[in-house]
Amino acid sequence: MNQVPEKSNKKKIEEIRTKLFSQDEAEILDALNEVRKKGDVSFVMPLLEAYLAVDGEQARSEIGTLLSTLKVSGAESAFIDALNKERFNEVHGDILNFMWNSAINSPEHLGLIVQKSLDGDFVQLLEGLTLVENMDGPHIEVQVTDALLTMRQFMASNKDESKKELVDTLYMMLLDIEAQV
Repeated sequence: MNQVPEKSNKKKIEEIRTKLFSQDEAEILDALNEVRKKGDVSFVMPLLEAYLAVDGEQARSEIGTLLSTLKVSGAESAFIDALNKERFNEVHGDILNFMWNSAINSPEHLGLIVQKSLDGDFVQLLEGLTLVENMDGPHIEVQVTDALLTMRQFMASNKDESKKELVDTLYMMLLDIEAQV
């Protein structure tokens, strides 16, 4: 994907966005091919919205693949915005996965990432743990403190044994990060 849209392509960009939300899977797949060629950061949120809305399995898989291979400046903010929006709750685990696969380093949002990791099922927690594990830093003390507080509250109130090992691993990881801040 490109970094910024050209003004001469505005009409084409709108056509692509319209196709992304089509009921016709072939049109969606065509739009995704166009995004691969002409896409920029302005397509990240529409792609996330299409991922959430699309019914076709192939189209959803292709959107997910595209979101997982993003290498555009500014994509992080769209992913973080989606994590903050309630309508994306059912795909937070996928969003964490997209961030990890796109090599997004987001220590300034560590608290949010830990919270969203804990809010979901085992797979969502695993996705968040993997993202945190691969953060390069520099870590921000207030984010680390916020993440640890969230972890401690979760550990005190949650008795879900199926996630206990991952929760403990994430907690230890955060303690290691705290020691480096």
